Amino acid sequence: MNDNIKNACEEIDAAMFSGDAFTDPRERKALQEYIDRWQRELKSFEEQKSDLYPCAYPHCKVMRTKAEGGNIFTVCDEHWDSTANKTFHPQENVNDTV
Repeated sequence: MNDNIKNACEEIDAAMFSGDAFTDPRERKALQEYIDRWQRELKSFEEQKSDLYPCAYPHCKVMRTKAEGGNIFTVCDEHWDSTANKTFHPQENVNDTV
């Protein structure tokens, strides 16, 4: 997990279990709206997972959608210069790591 995301989750987790956070029903309702939104996005991501294309550069975890050119460009922007004009053999079984 990205460190920024992990830190944000840890802060929310600490607020949930601090004992005095979210005692106001309006705060709980606002939090529930965030949680519902996140769950919808996670479900949407899982449904679209088959439409994601991994960067073929070894050990890279960047994923692109078809709209982002993932089905045409086999490596992400970061690795493009290091693979341009070279014979490049994508890592095998990249979908096994997804």
